[in-house]
Amino acid sequence: MKPNRSLFFLLSAIFICSILAVLFFQRGQEKSAREQYLFKTLNGYNKILAGYFEESDFTDEVGKRLLAFPDSLLRIAVTDSQGNVFFENFASAGIPFQPQGKQQGVFVSKSDDEIYYYSSFKMNDLSVCTALPYAKSFDGLHKKNAILFTFVGSLSVAVLLLVYFLLKRFYTIVDRDEVNLKRQLTQNISHELKTPVSTILGYTETILANKTMSQEQQNVFVERSYVQAKRLQSLLEDITMLNKLDDARDLYEKTHCNLASIIQEVVHDLEFLIEQKQCTLELSIPDDLPIFGNYALLYSIFRNLLDNALKYAGENSAVSIRLTENAKRYYNFSFSDTGKGVAEEHLPHLFDRFYRVEKGRNRKSGGTGLGLSIVKNAVIFHHGNIVAKNVAGGGLCFDFSLKKY
Repeated sequence: MKPNRSLFFLLSAIFICSILAVLFFQRGQEKSAREQYLFKTLNGYNKILAGYFEESDFTDEVGKRLLAFPDSLLRIAVTDSQGNVFFENFASAGIPFQPQGKQQGVFVSKSDDEIYYYSSFKMNDLSVCTALPYAKSFDGLHKKNAILFTFVGSLSVAVLLLVYFLLKRFYTIVDRDEVNLKRQLTQNISHELKTPVSTILGYTETILANKTMSQEQQNVFVERSYVQAKRLQSLLEDITMLNKLDDARDLYEKTHCNLASIIQEVVHDLEFLIEQKQCTLELSIPDDLPIFGNYALLYSIFRNLLDNALKYAGENSAVSIRLTENAKRYYNFSFSDTGKGVAEEHLPHLFDRFYRVEKGRNRKSGGTGLGLSIVKNAVIFHHGNIVAKNVAGGGLCFDFSLKKY
């Protein structure tokens, strides 16, 4: 038996037993409540009868008054200590009930086989017993229980089906290989979240440090910080869904974008870091590159590539972003730097999730080994392909394509 079936049957058994226990407990509570109601009702009648006998001894006049008792279903029997019947209001029943020992309980009439609930008490030498039909008090309860059982049964079936499909989905996830398991962890990694946060901090720190900045310039920085905050929110959603990219691509909304504007925005957002690294940036792209794609993923492609180049190519390096071919259906790009590149054995693994060329390098620089994996998945989402290679003379180059529409 498969593990998911074993767990399903175990959970189903626990659930069903719990439901049955609740139903039986509820039924017992309702039964007890009905019996308490009958007992209190009969005790009330008994007090009335006690009042009759306190007024006078049992006489025909008292019997007539008992026959006129308001509850037509009430049965009354009065006997002496020898068991002789002084009075009974159900002669047609044949034999008066004479409960033995107990002061209240349930008995079956020998005359009509109907179930009664009785309450008895002694008054001087007389024994008085009152009773009401037991089953009739449960007529409404049976109907309500039938509705309740139908509802609970339907709900139980629905819950068990839901549990089955949830378990099936759960074990599908658990049984995935190590790569898919790591994909689930990407939502907890802050690699993509740090860059927009650092940009926001850069703008806000500049405002705080520069007390003489004009209000107009402050407003510009605040607006840029707000844009980065919105992008941060978008990246949170995209990274959370990144592990579903292969199976649920419809989760990423596509819109008409201009790749040239996206690239310019990436450069603008990293302008401070470019100047800090004294990096030379060469852009060889036209002003208009229309594409139908996901804005956040397209931004992530160029943002991650440029961010990695600035981090690892070193100071005074050069970065080049070129459109190498504007084909009918695809854009072909080349992204290269003049850094030291990577060893050849690392090239096939650069896009693996959590892969690190040098142990601890990404952690020291604030990365998590997810940047290039996001780039590759974003390129694949846009029906493209990407490869990494070392540049002769030093440096790393990424050649990738993006489908226009």
